[in-house]
Amino acid sequence: MTEFFTPFATGVQSSHLNDKVLNKKLIEFAVLQKTKNKARSISNVGGFQSEMYNPNTETNPIIQTFIKAVTPHLERYVERYEIKQPYTVSPANTWINVNGKGDYNLQHSHAGGINACDFSGVYYAQVPQDSGDLVLVNPDSLALQQKTYYYENNKYNPFNSSKYTIVPKPMDLILFSSHIHHHVLPSQNSKQFRISYAFNFDVCKS
Repeated sequence: MTEFFTPFATGVQSSHLNDKVLNKKLIEFAVLQKTKNKARSISNVGGFQSEMYNPNTETNPIIQTFIKAVTPHLERYVERYEIKQPYTVSPANTWINVNGKGDYNLQHSHAGGINACDFSGVYYAQVPQDSGDLVLVNPDSLALQQKTYYYENNKYNPFNSSKYTIVPKPMDLILFSSHIHHHVLPSQNSKQFRISYAFNFDVCKS
């Protein structure tokens, strides 16, 4: 008997919030912050990236409502890891990204460093056409050294892909492990901004 199995996996969860009222408020809030505040430069090349908001102390009702809306999805995602209870899923920080034509984000991960976290996510408030896809990079760097990754494939699957590209839609929520390197392709849209809310969260043992 031959058995084929997958001993290790990297899970990504995609959800659609479908809350048009909240989404409109998030777009308006992001545009306001871009107008009022100076951008910081972390992974972004061009565009606007806000300072981090701490969801545990933030009093702004828009941020509070946003965190409340995404938290059930975070909890559902963490269930896949079968962590023994009790534990809590706690948002760590969140920030706004506003990209115009030519703006993009360099490859990076959210693991390690002074803001180390367990999981990361991004919510897409406004996504005009050709405004920059999200690219996730295969975290198995040793496997990527094998020559089989340079051969032509009949089709791509989880065993032969070096990267995975997500074409987001408005109100999509993408969750993934913080160790996954990712980047955002340059926006080609000169008429509208691409607006997203990125965030990190942790699993805290009680």
